[in-house]
Amino acid sequence: MSGYPKWLYHASQAAQIVESAADHEALGPAWHEAPVAAREAGAEPGAETGAGAETPVAPRRRRAPRAIAP
Repeated sequence: MSGYPKWLYHASQAAQIVESAADHEALGPAWHEAPVAAREAGAEPGAETGAGAETPVAPRRRRAPRAIAP
């Protein structure tokens, strides 16, 4: 682990800033120093996020209707 304070990332929770190694350890093993590592860890069956947990998905954008020429 590198210097503190630092950001930590979780697969299904908002990122947090921790001030010390003790704070980092208190969060548990599902928290990572890189967002990619958190996503990969959350994808494992039985991960702390829960097996089968829903992943948030951005809503689809709909196209505006075309103007009808007279």
